[in-house]
Amino acid sequence: MAGKEVIRAVQVFSKEGMGSKVSVVKDIVIGSFLGVSLGLVWQTYHWKENERWESFYSSGSSGKAEE
Repeated sequence: MAGKEVIRAVQVFSKEGMGSKVSVVKDIVIGSFLGVSLGLVWQTYHWKENERWESFYSSGSSGKAEE
C-alpha cells in the first residue's frame, strides 16, 4: 500500500477512527432479533398454508366430485 492507503487504513482500523464505532454485541442483537422475528413470520405463514390444505382435503373427503 502507498501513503494515502496506509493513512486511510490506520484511520479506519484504529480505536480513534471508524473502528471505535463498530459494536459487535449490537450487531449480534440486531441480527438475532431480525432472524427470530422473520422466522416467526415465515413459520406462521406455513402454519396457515397447512391449515388451508387440511381444510381443502377434509372438505373433499366424501369421495364425490363437486362441480
